[in-house]
Amino acid sequence: MSDFIPPYPKRHKKALNPLQILYYARKDLLSIWPETAFRHEFMHAKILRQHVFIANTPSIIRHIFVTRHQNYERKSMQMKRALEPLLGDGLFISEGSVWKERRGMQTHLFDQAHIRRYSISMVATINEMAER
Repeated sequence: MSDFIPPYPKRHKKALNPLQILYYARKDLLSIWPETAFRHEFMHAKILRQHVFIANTPSIIRHIFVTRHQNYERKSMQMKRALEPLLGDGLFISEGSVWKERRGMQTHLFDQAHIRRYSISMVATINEMAER
């Protein structure tokens, strides 16, 4: 599985200016980052006065979402209100014991075999749409 590279949006050679960030962010939030951002295990950026933290390795992601989730799970009421219409009352919105229960139910969905199968379906769908 080490040779598997999931599909990803265009990566820019250099950092974008604020107007370019807004333009690309309308489509997706991954395409706003330059190529160099993906070489760091962990990074911090400030975008429109908001602190953004990026974790690029499985060990750091595991640390945030599993090992020390209680340090990172708190969301402001403003964030909850903004995210709930988009995401519903799921894993990304829930906290505490509700989060722990939901996280446990979903763990097996994110193992390597599942991710590989999901990406194959996604790439096939994207190719079909591009042909149309």
